[in-house]
Amino acid sequence: MEVLPYGTDLLIREKVGQATALLERHNMDVWLVFNQETGYECDPVYPLLMGDRDLARGYLLLTRNGGKTAIVGGLDAAIPASTGVWDDVRVYKKNADEELIRFLFEMDPATIAINYSKTNSIADGLPHGKYLNLVDALKDTPYAGRLVSAEKMAAELRSVKSPEEIKRIRETIARTDVVFSHLREYLRPGLGGMEIFGFIQDQIAAQGASCAWSRYNCPVLTMGPVPYMGHTPPPADRPWESGWLLQVDLGLRHEGYCSDFQRMFYALKEGEDGPPSDVQSLFHCVHDGITDMIRAIRPGVRNDYPSSLGFGRITDAGFPEPLFSAGHQLGRAVHDGGVGLIHFRNQRPECLLEEGNVLTVEGLETRLEKYGWISLEEDIVVTANGCRILTTRQNEIYCIGV
Repeated sequence: MEVLPYGTDLLIREKVGQATALLERHNMDVWLVFNQETGYECDPVYPLLMGDRDLARGYLLLTRNGGKTAIVGGLDAAIPASTGVWDDVRVYKKNADEELIRFLFEMDPATIAINYSKTNSIADGLPHGKYLNLVDALKDTPYAGRLVSAEKMAAELRSVKSPEEIKRIRETIARTDVVFSHLREYLRPGLGGMEIFGFIQDQIAAQGASCAWSRYNCPVLTMGPVPYMGHTPPPADRPWESGWLLQVDLGLRHEGYCSDFQRMFYALKEGEDGPPSDVQSLFHCVHDGITDMIRAIRPGVRNDYPSSLGFGRITDAGFPEPLFSAGHQLGRAVHDGGVGLIHFRNQRPECLLEEGNVLTVEGLETRLEKYGWISLEEDIVVTANGCRILTTRQNEIYCIGV
């Protein structure tokens, strides 16, 4: 096993190495990223290269020959080096732009990639004002005309996960499993939606984690035979009745990375030792549809193909075709951008799955008139020859007695 120098940030090392390889792959000479001192993620690329270390006015510059240069003010001089990755730290005294121009004349790049995109938000991190400042700074140099979009590189850097990113996602999934385990012990018929919601919120905090999406509707609870399910707040005045289903869609955020999966519960009626046969049958139909989609996922597969298999499993059983997508990318955000598992009837440009994509597999939500909705969701990573399931699958409905 490789031993890293003391103080090296493994995640930054992996992502900076990946970014450098992308420059070569996409025939770019320099990737320019503005430093960030706002305390939150303005540019989605920045935290991949510097973690949560904020830097005042300046630039991060990667070159296709492996150069890693940070242009910073004097107060920040020690920060880039503290990663163990950024090894060329240039401290400016008055003006960061002067140091940038000096760097560019040294390198004389034919292309300077910057983070803007008309269509992809995870590649559109450069604010318009900073773009204007950059153009103004370079106006008397040859380099203003060499600015190009880093869109393809930024999207791939975000959507192709490194080993450390996958490790962090798995650790967050493990914490989510603990929350679900405690929920199984806590649940009983008669509990109100807000009681269940509040209990889960407390368990998230006990795990040292936060919600993967807004606390307003994390987790999503779909309780009983309601007409719709989706991204809704908890049913405040609705108790969970015997004979009803409960779908819980939960995601945690821990150390910057998210989980997102769904689990199903059934409140037993008196005298029941399991769900009714039609509930059981639909659960296994949804479960097997998820399996069909997982088995279809591998590098090079069109992102609309898996849904055709899973959705077909539902319609073959006589239920309406699902309406929405079959999954999304997962990472620093619960909806992490990049190629998702779209509905096979959507007319969009062809997109192919890549090794290292981390995706949810879902979208088969189906309603039973008397009982409610059945839906499952798992998290997977695309591997060289297929995919690996990161979650521990639910193979039977969790039955909760009185």
